[in-house]
Amino acid sequence: MFDDDGLIGDKMSVDADRQVRFDLTHPFMDALAEGQDVLAGTFFARGILSPFAHPLFTALTGIGFGLAARSRSTSRGLWVLLGLLAAIVLHAIWNSSASAAQGVGFLGVYALIMFPTFVVVLVLAIVSRTREGRAVRERLGPELASGVLGPYDLEALGSLGARRRAVRAAGPTRRARKQLYRSAVDLALMRRQLERVPDRMRPRVAQEEAALSRRVWELSWQAAGRLPPAGL
Repeated sequence: MFDDDGLIGDKMSVDADRQVRFDLTHPFMDALAEGQDVLAGTFFARGILSPFAHPLFTALTGIGFGLAARSRSTSRGLWVLLGLLAAIVLHAIWNSSASAAQGVGFLGVYALIMFPTFVVVLVLAIVSRTREGRAVRERLGPELASGVLGPYDLEALGSLGARRRAVRAAGPTRRARKQLYRSAVDLALMRRQLERVPDRMRPRVAQEEAALSRRVWELSWQAAGRLPPAGL
């Protein structure tokens, strides 16, 4: 799930899964040859502490892109570079800590740098999700007024949990309901973007917003188990 704050929940989940599988295979083949003490240390360092390191680096880069997207400055590309630089520096510190002070440096970096940074990113992710839910509710007024979406739909769009429950309850139209909610969120975020883009980009974004609004209208009929009226 992409949003203009740069935090990508699905991407972080994929990175975490990939990193867990990596950390639970390659390092342990070497550790097995070294003995049980080395194996236990490797499991603690690579299997318990490390799996969320790379998703954290990805998130820092994403935050840079998100800040650039929200900025009106002509130098907003600097946010991207700063986010990438933060990820590179943190990755370098993380890699070098493993051999520092016979492993003590690794724990120190994890406790003093990695974990606090992870907490900050987690808080930003929660705040971003909350803002996204509010933006959705505030910017889908036309669809609510025209009956394309109902109050139940807006409630479902307000949180991921409610969205999943509504999709599961849709029965045979589950796929259309899922596509409807995804497109509705995209429409709301695009309308928020339309409020911020430079004037030269406004016509193009407005055209995309109109097309997406039409798509939401069509999906609302499909989610209700009916075809859109012809000629409308």
